[in-house]
Amino acid sequence: MDAKQLQKLIGQLDKLKTSRPEARMDAIRPIFGNVPEPLDAHVEALPGPTGETNRLSNHARGVVLCLGPDKETALEQAGTALSQGNKVVVIAPGVQDTVDQAAKAGLPITGAEGLLEPDALATVDGFDAVVSCGVQSLLKAYREALAKRDGALLPLITEHTLDQRFVIERHLCVDTTAAGGNASLIAASE
Repeated sequence: MDAKQLQKLIGQLDKLKTSRPEARMDAIRPIFGNVPEPLDAHVEALPGPTGETNRLSNHARGVVLCLGPDKETALEQAGTALSQGNKVVVIAPGVQDTVDQAAKAGLPITGAEGLLEPDALATVDGFDAVVSCGVQSLLKAYREALAKRDGALLPLITEHTLDQRFVIERHLCVDTTAAGGNASLIAASE
């Protein structure tokens, strides 16, 4: 598959929406089986030793290219990426039936049979991460193509079932002392 075909697949995702975690998981499990729980389902409150409010949240990366290189691996990659709220393009031999089934279930997924030419990653726009478990020479070619890109550095994920790789963490800290919070805690820590 070349860059033009990949750009067309990514463009098809523009009109597709992601759903809330619970509904998303209900659609994913019958097709992809056991996938990780969605990390974006809740915000975690962290300790605030000096009275501040700390919250950790996870958000989908965006569009993830799942490049297999084989059917089973590509579908595991897609299931994990979808479970974390991402939109997915799957490219691997033998994936089209499952991709079509997932799309009919309302999941934000598109794909095609075959293998992606590594150079396509250097010129195509509209994706936020690449996941592949290919041989080292293929991964090297993907890394080199990603390195040629202008703009943000995009990750090449090789831990395809590790849910944390498919999200971006955000930490919010609100200093309540500036708003009249517990200043005695800060004084006690000095």
